[in-house]
Amino acid sequence: MPNCSKLIYRTYHIFCLGLLLLACQTAAALEHDKLAINGIASYQMLGSEYYIASLHLQKSSSNSEDILYAPGLKRMKLVVTKDKWRSRHFADAWLTAININNNQATQKALGKEIFSFTQIAKDALYKGDVITIDHTPGSGTQVRINQTLVLEVKDDNYFPILLRAWIGQRPPSSEFKEHIINRQSNDNASELSSRMHQTLPANKQARYQEVAAWGLFAASSLAISAGETQKKTSARKAEKKRKAKNAETAKKAEKRRKAEIAKRAKRKAEAAKKAEQKRIVDAAQKAKAEKLAEQKRLAEQKRLEEQKLVAEKRLEEERKKKRGNPLRNRIREQMRKNVHKAYSQNITRIAQEKVIYPTKALNKGQQGRVAIIITLNRHGKLMQTELKNKSPYTSLNKAAEKAVRSSSYPPLPTQLNDMEEFTVNLNFSLK
Repeated sequence: MPNCSKLIYRTYHIFCLGLLLLACQTAAALEHDKLAINGIASYQMLGSEYYIASLHLQKSSSNSEDILYAPGLKRMKLVVTKDKWRSRHFADAWLTAININNNQATQKALGKEIFSFTQIAKDALYKGDVITIDHTPGSGTQVRINQTLVLEVKDDNYFPILLRAWIGQRPPSSEFKEHIINRQSNDNASELSSRMHQTLPANKQARYQEVAAWGLFAASSLAISAGETQKKTSARKAEKKRKAKNAETAKKAEKRRKAEIAKRAKRKAEAAKKAEQKRIVDAAQKAKAEKLAEQKRLAEQKRLEEQKLVAEKRLEEERKKKRGNPLRNRIREQMRKNVHKAYSQNITRIAQEKVIYPTKALNKGQQGRVAIIITLNRHGKLMQTELKNKSPYTSLNKAAEKAVRSSSYPPLPTQLNDMEEFTVNLNFSLK
């Protein structure tokens, strides 16, 4: 009976101390709640989002080294968005991230505490669970799940070890790191912040009570004390086993990383091959189109030449008929020349109005005169052009040809033949 009383008294004493310590820790957590968000990001693995992460600081900074060693209160916050995150997968993910971002000396010095963090989830985590990692200079780091304290480490060097998993040399991704150290770099910061606050457990009260059983004081401080007084031999074995597991995890992570690099290289090579094949096909199609266009151009040229020969033959026949009356022929010929001259002046005026003086030529003060021989049919349709006299400037020559081709000409007068040639003189003058 006396022994029973002593046990009850001791348990009650420990319970009171636990309540006092819990009150102090709750007050410290409230101070961390006032910290501003320095950055916020979405943590994803294999294309699936696992949690929304945020970093809270007393003084904002976008330099990872400054953040790691800056004085003042700090908080890492995770809100689980995965429907179910098994505790083993949680442990593997964090252990890998911590190992690849911290040197061996650091891991060896706080190896037990690092391992303890990976074991804070006694069972699976669910959507809406909130993990906060609070650092207070001089007091160390406290880890809570759904407001329940699950881990406390007094060493001030512990918090940077966990934070390097996010902003170290090998973060989850360069984008994740940039968003965590600089909220302004994340265009979706507001949306993530909103989701972080709106993501809650299916039954918040029941879930918080369930997680409370994982806390430091749920089983009593005696269990923690017992763990601290394990034999040195068992501790060495556990450390050896932990290192072996860490090495195996790091090896697997490195293997996965190399596999991903090889996969990306393969995709890049395949994309380059497809691009080259497309380039070859496009080049072949372009060559075929150019060949067809050339054939069409030659056929049109041949047709125009044949049409011109027919017109010349008809003109020659008409000339033969008119030779019987020289006086009448001379009168008709003179009349035809006058009409030809008047019509030529008219179409020259029409083409001159279509001239667009090239800007480049204007800027350089280039001037000149271009003469172009054009062939029109009875209806005033342009059948052929030939550059007779060029200016010294290519841009002026091209502008003259464009003006001639874009002009609309009236039908030929009845005194003229069905097909006539005219010389159009276009002036480019700045005076």
